Amino acid sequence: MSTRLCALVGVCAVILGISGGVQAQDAPQMYSVLTVEVKPGAEGQFEEFVSKFRDAAEETESPVRWNASSAVTSGNSYVFTRPFGSFAALEGAGPELNEVYGEEEAGRLLGLLQASAASMSTTIYVERPDLSRPWPELEGTPAAVLYIDLNVRFGMEEQFEAYAGKVKEATDATAPNAFWLMRQRVFGPGTNNGAYRVVVVFPQWTDLDTPVKPIPERMREHFGAEESARLQTEIGDALQAVRENLYRVRADLARPPE
Repeated sequence: MSTRLCALVGVCAVILGISGGVQAQDAPQMYSVLTVEVKPGAEGQFEEFVSKFRDAAEETESPVRWNASSAVTSGNSYVFTRPFGSFAALEGAGPELNEVYGEEEAGRLLGLLQASAASMSTTIYVERPDLSRPWPELEGTPAAVLYIDLNVRFGMEEQFEAYAGKVKEATDATAPNAFWLMRQRVFGPGTNNGAYRVVVVFPQWTDLDTPVKPIPERMREHFGAEESARLQTEIGDALQAVRENLYRVRADLARPPE
């Protein structure tokens, strides 16, 4: 097996193969996020590998579980998100493909991964319920998920979080139909404490066409024009970059947590 293939398979096994572990009662919820960039035209090969990996996990009753999505607005990328309660859970491994499919078929499947994956990156996030406004319980699988990645200037994390708390307060008062989850990056490419991800779920595709009251409007209604303007100036100083990417939820490639 080539060095490159070993590296790709190793990353996939570590991230998709996180063992369940027991979450400490007061431990914050964390998420391991594997982002895979797939070569143009190789989506079918990559999806076959993931499907077979999932089937192997089912057959072996593996603790490995994950949610999956594929990019709508950001090229050929796939995101696999796995919740876990402690870093000890990262030591587990997924199903052994050789044992499930035999050496020849397992080799073919790993060849699909090698041929289709252009790159892989891993990021660890911790949930920030104090800055989140979670949905009421959703029925069924949502259609899409929007990831809003925010980079905050060094040393201005406290200022950003104070603003995010104000947004939550204003939303509670003026926009009861707006929901999101805030996560803070603790490990990953270019890691620093000033990296955050906002997760917005859309139960139906038509929800993308339903306007939500803009944040500046919520802030004006709740805090008044003068205070809202001051807060908007502060967040403008704190934010270094904002990137939004829309993904299609892929139930066919997922093995959701129970």
